Amino acid sequence: MEPKSSTTTNDRLRDMARRLYHKHISNSRTGSRHSPDICPDVCVEGRPLPPSETDTCMGREKDPKATSDNKCRHSGDNVQYYNDMISALRKNLRTWCLFLLAIWILGNDNFPKALATFVIMLFLVYYGHYEIHNVRNFHTISHHYHHEQDNWFSHGIQILLELQFGLAMPIINEFLLGNILDKWIIIFVYLFYTTVHNINYSIAHVNKTHELHHKNLFTNMGPDICDVIFQTKNQDIRDEEEYIEDISHYNWNIFISVIIVLLLRNLHRIPICSAFMDLFSYATLACITFIIFCVNACLIHYYT
Repeated sequence: MEPKSSTTTNDRLRDMARRLYHKHISNSRTGSRHSPDICPDVCVEGRPLPPSETDTCMGREKDPKATSDNKCRHSGDNVQYYNDMISALRKNLRTWCLFLLAIWILGNDNFPKALATFVIMLFLVYYGHYEIHNVRNFHTISHHYHHEQDNWFSHGIQILLELQFGLAMPIINEFLLGNILDKWIIIFVYLFYTTVHNINYSIAHVNKTHELHHKNLFTNMGPDICDVIFQTKNQDIRDEEEYIEDISHYNWNIFISVIIVLLLRNLHRIPICSAFMDLFSYATLACITFIIFCVNACLIHYYT
């Protein structure tokens, strides 16, 4: 007879997630502040559980009046959906105009390409964030740790993850996509996104939007307009003014990010600076990737 094979990494991760789920449920009952609610209707691999095994929809309470198709209370009313869309645009019109101005300045005489890049990047960061929460494995364990532990190490590794994305995307765009996207808009979106996340939300605590995401992982993933479009707004403050986020706190992030990108673009036009900047970005990306790989390996060992 062949010896039984050892437990695979995926099996250990599934066991680990189950243990963490029960732990967080217990903590939530005792009022633990930093214990996020893991969506009980999504299994370890991110696949929805059968309706018979859950009374929730993506971690949000179902409307008692909902029909048998398990619609969430925020996803059935098309009129409310369009009202939310209009409110998100009207409430933050000045900030969206500032975004358009920034895109025009950085567009390098190709505004349509710059605008398309900006839209694609917004949806990419939203979708990537969503998928990271949907899957718990070696590659995503660092972000899960960021949600489950409130310490400088968890915040530091999250900053490195975002920097890895910011460095990798321009390289992917150049060598795999043939520069179909605007490189400088990619860098602009990265700078804007990482400063909002790590300064506005994590340090300044400008509002409750991101805190609600940490309480319910599948809501308020940001940017706010994407949560409105894909109906992942947190419903705990549905009747409050803050439900549609006031994103005017983005303004200084946009302003500073534009200045930084303009400086980098002007330096990149000098041949020797261009060569040095490219080499530095490649080396930095390699170092960060190695650090994240080691951290992920340690976290897998830590959890299992």
